[in-house]
Amino acid sequence: MPFLGIDLGPSGLRALLVDAGGAPVASAQAHYPVANPHAGWSEQDPADWIAALETVITPLIQVSQILPCTELTADCEDAYLRFRART
Repeated sequence: MPFLGIDLGPSGLRALLVDAGGAPVASAQAHYPVANPHAGWSEQDPADWIAALETVITPLIQVSQILPCTELTADCEDAYLRFRART
């Protein structure tokens, strides 16, 4: 079963698809803006995170043998996604 790792960073989102043995299959990344409305402030729009996620995982799902997420578990800093093989 392939695994998809997603990193939501301060200026962009990266994803890595690996096979069951841990070998990289494909990767993608997307950047999003950071607003600085005042000195020392940094703000982001969560809608940009969602758009980046959609941009990044769409091609990875297309090259893999997995269906879109069938389960999502999030725990503050970590999210766990479960995929199933295409039939």
